Amino acid sequence: MAKGFENFESIFGKVNAEWENPSSESSPLLPFLYHVHGLDSKHLRIHVTDFKSYTWESTKSLTQLEDLKDDIGLGGSWDEFVDYLLGSIKSDNVKIVLNGSPASAFGAKYAKLVAYKTKGMPIITINLDRLVDSCVTDATAYLSWQVFNAFKSRQELVVKEQHRSYELTKRLWAEQEKKESGQDQFDLDFSSKKQKPSNLGASDKVSTITTHLSDLDPISGPEIINCQDKSIPGSLAKMVKPQLVPAYRRQLKVRGVFLDDSEDDTGN
Repeated sequence: MAKGFENFESIFGKVNAEWENPSSESSPLLPFLYHVHGLDSKHLRIHVTDFKSYTWESTKSLTQLEDLKDDIGLGGSWDEFVDYLLGSIKSDNVKIVLNGSPASAFGAKYAKLVAYKTKGMPIITINLDRLVDSCVTDATAYLSWQVFNAFKSRQELVVKEQHRSYELTKRLWAEQEKKESGQDQFDLDFSSKKQKPSNLGASDKVSTITTHLSDLDPISGPEIINCQDKSIPGSLAKMVKPQLVPAYRRQLKVRGVFLDDSEDDTGN
């Protein structure tokens, strides 16, 4: 990032506090809420408060942050330093250390924010100044307002994502219904085709066989019909004889009878 905080996104976090020199008189401390934000393009500001007893603040310029980079001995570019600084503040390794007398009426006079990204990495320490009177009210009011704005922004993002998810779900349902409708139509067409009668029915078969029989040559004789053929209706099979006597054999038999009658007349 460039050396500036124009587009700096605020950082919020909850942190526990501890006494630097605890004693038997040390009272337990409330959890603190901290807010890191860009005050302007050249300053980074930190607010830390428990909303009751202590409110702290620190403002760092670009020059002071460069000095901090040298103090902790972190090499590399400016962008790498800023990434490490923000990563440390966002991590779980953040605490507030209070310095002072817990038993005194004034309580802690100083505090510091201590953070590091991972164990064994350089430790960032930022000194905090305690706010009093109206400055406390201003700081806590500003922090509360920024917390609300951040919540509102996140809520709007969630609503947008929910709306986007709903629209995608509607499209998915529509595509699914379209697919199921097409499948139902296909099944209906396929079923209707299966239920259609065959092109050649029983009556057509009878008509076809009768036509063939009428076309037979009476002299050469009909062809032999297989009565076991299941494609021929039973009534037709009974009407058709397995064999037919040729016409010339029928005529010969008649002549034979006529000759026999002539011989009997002659003999008489």
